[in-house]
Amino acid sequence: MDSGPSFAPNEPDPNAPNCNCNEQCLRRTAATEGNQGRPFYVCPKEKDTPDNCGFFTWADEISGAMPGQFMDHSAQPTTPIHGRATDIKEINLRQFGHAEFRDGQEGIIRASMQGRDVFVLMPTGGGKSLCYQLPAVASNGLAVVVSPLISLMVDQVENLKLTGVKAEYLASVQSYPEQNEILDRVKNNPNVPQDEQVKLLYVTPERLNASGGKLQSVLNFLQGKAGLSNFVIDEAHCLSQWGHDFRKDYIQGCRKIRETYPGVPTMALTATANEKVVQEAIGVLRLNNPYRCVRERSERTQHQRGTCEH
Repeated sequence: MDSGPSFAPNEPDPNAPNCNCNEQCLRRTAATEGNQGRPFYVCPKEKDTPDNCGFFTWADEISGAMPGQFMDHSAQPTTPIHGRATDIKEINLRQFGHAEFRDGQEGIIRASMQGRDVFVLMPTGGGKSLCYQLPAVASNGLAVVVSPLISLMVDQVENLKLTGVKAEYLASVQSYPEQNEILDRVKNNPNVPQDEQVKLLYVTPERLNASGGKLQSVLNFLQGKAGLSNFVIDEAHCLSQWGHDFRKDYIQGCRKIRETYPGVPTMALTATANEKVVQEAIGVLRLNNPYRCVRERSERTQHQRGTCEH
């Protein structure tokens, strides 16, 4: 499973551009597989505070820049994303820092933003996370991501926040007041501008399966306000008894999604599944004529190959 961007410590750079706050940016270095060692600039103010403007840009993509030379970027602020944006390539560049999509990503993202159910089989490192994170950012409302591993949820949320995306998780490692504060902010989504909404909420299958809790109350409230953009089921092979990591609580929690939230599209993703596992997962989730993208890595050549079915 993709962990998303991670970052090395701050580096001083006297040639750094100014952010939207008109202060000199911090230079940092990406540590992900796809952007290892690539420098970028962010707002210098403490993240997750009202003072942080959310500025982000790759150092090598500043207009007119040559290696080691960077122009003043203060006159070219990053434009906040409002509503259901149509230029997903612009969002991919400005919000996530990718100049282009990897194989299969663009079709998956467009299908999701058209409101379709989607099933994605893509090897680790292939870019699965962007397939649901970008539509969440570009859409009005909240995407609920169901993930079985708390450590991966925490990594995803921390890395999204570093790119300026408002994301949260709910897990047993948090205090009760902290979880309540997160759910209160999520519930308030319909009352704030779209660029201030919590865009992604990561939860465990156990939390999703718990009945009568505050999470269910908040999700039901948002559904009534058309405030749910998508449900995302990560590690979808856990839904199949034929998979190598079958989990009953995953089935119990995820099976209720289509019944409880029939109008909200669902995306399921996994890095490993045969056709029998894929079909069982689609059946458990009751995906409706899903857009399917299957990309597998050849053990001999280590290259990805596959198809996407409309």
